[in-house]
Amino acid sequence: MQRNSTIRDWAPRILHTQAFRITLVFVFFYVVTATALVAFTYWNAQRALDAQTDQTIEAEVAGLREQYQRFGILGLTDVINSRVAQHGSGLYYLQSPTGSLLAGNLLELPQAGKVVGGFYDFEYQRTLQGEEVTRSARGEAFTLPGFYILFVARDITEQRMTRRLFTTTLPWSVGLMLFFGIAGGVFLSRNLLRRLDTITRTSTGIVAGDFSRRVPTTSSHDEFDVLAENLNVMLE
Repeated sequence: MQRNSTIRDWAPRILHTQAFRITLVFVFFYVVTATALVAFTYWNAQRALDAQTDQTIEAEVAGLREQYQRFGILGLTDVINSRVAQHGSGLYYLQSPTGSLLAGNLLELPQAGKVVGGFYDFEYQRTLQGEEVTRSARGEAFTLPGFYILFVARDITEQRMTRRLFTTTLPWSVGLMLFFGIAGGVFLSRNLLRRLDTITRTSTGIVAGDFSRRVPTTSSHDEFDVLAENLNVMLE
């Protein structure tokens, strides 16, 4: 009961100390700055990864167009089937003018791919180790002479997982920074109040007429010790 009473006595005073207020201001600006810096770094990294994926797709499409110009639709079909057989991260869908699949490892042309031009993120189904899973990809559709549509994409599931991990971890990180910052402020404020209470009790006794009392000092030689030594010299 005495411990609970002590906590109730300390808590309101700690919240009104200058040290606690300074700590809150510092923690607030630190959390905002750290969060903004991490978010900007993450956003910049994601943009660089998307740009790299787009450049890879554009370079591959340029090569496939060249194959189509040199060897026609049959040569392009053979090249796509050869790349599909390598089981890489590339995704392909070559559509005939009638809308049928000529080559590729996508079961159907993604809805976004039906609009030619521009990169799109989409979900697709893929069989891994005998189990059908949903994966994420980014790609772009192109038209070829003869009304053929070529859709080329890259699997970005790992990037999506990293993004999801970041958005899940960031709130917890901010919460922990706030918790430890406020806890540190409470600890500093309590130590400050303890030192001030010692000086207050001594000065109260002196005001009451006990001039033999002196303000105790510690071995830290901090600002409070300097103040105590000056007060003791004055009393002497």
